[in-house]
Amino acid sequence: LRAGAEVFGYVGMLCDGSGARQGIQWAVEATALDQVQGGEAALAAAGFDASGDLAAVTGRANSAEVTLYTLQATGLQVLGAADASQAHRLVTPELDAARRANHQDPLAALALDTGGRALLERNDYLTALGGIAQDLAHFYSLGFTPTARRAGRVSTVRVEVDRPGVRLRYRTRFQFRTRDEEAAAQARAALLLDVVDNPLALALSADRGDTGQEPTGGGWRLRLTIPTAGLSCLDEAGSRSCLITVFVGAQRRDGRLTDVRSRAIPVALPAASDAGRPAANYVYEVAMPVKTPLHRIVAVVRDEMSGLLSTAITTVGAPSGAQREKSE
Repeated sequence: LRAGAEVFGYVGMLCDGSGARQGIQWAVEATALDQVQGGEAALAAAGFDASGDLAAVTGRANSAEVTLYTLQATGLQVLGAADASQAHRLVTPELDAARRANHQDPLAALALDTGGRALLERNDYLTALGGIAQDLAHFYSLGFTPTARRAGRVSTVRVEVDRPGVRLRYRTRFQFRTRDEEAAAQARAALLLDVVDNPLALALSADRGDTGQEPTGGGWRLRLTIPTAGLSCLDEAGSRSCLITVFVGAQRRDGRLTDVRSRAIPVALPAASDAGRPAANYVYEVAMPVKTPLHRIVAVVRDEMSGLLSTAITTVGAPSGAQREKSE
């Protein structure tokens, strides 16, 4: 279950489901299934319910237009078959059914709720992957406008057709993200997928802190340069007032992501000059303490008046794999 929780957490992170990731990890820690013995393990497993966490992930995946196709990598299972970890245990039909459900139910939930397919109990992987290719090539795209935007709440979707004999697969739930979650998702997209949208023409640089020693040195000092021409501001007597929120996150050298932290910053700018040109740039500097070596740092700026998001990213160190290849 611990290995499964890590995979589940990674899927949740890609779909901006940080809450779901933390929830299932807490549940695994609380049950501590790897530390109980005999019949106690079955009782602990029976009380473990990840359905809420799965629903949170699929809701966020649907909001991000992500469809999940899941594949049971064990292939076709034989009744009573067990891996090496089960060598000294009596495998009853009940225990075997519970084990199958534990493997298959999360895969089915992730796929069906997002309009995908769960490929279970199969050895013909090429045929299964061919079915996925057909899905991606033939589908209908339907849209609607929700009557109310309820950020953070999961809503269900139902699609009906009057044509007999038709089997529908579609996204059954979705979840609106809050404005902060959307900004954090944009930061993660830049770190994980190199998707950088920078309409404000931000510039981000990072310098070593006090000692310059890794991994427990003085950290990084970030310098974020924001051209003010793209900001929406209020003109007041002799000045211009703007409000921005800066989101900062990082990717460690082992590929893991840090939390995305934010800070709202009021910006006071001089009034436009006689030529009608506002001040060129606003520079924001912040110290970023770290305990582990970093690969990349990202900053997302949200203009609070217009809602515009802009992203800048900088590389501060080689990933762990590159370091190993260089040393070899």
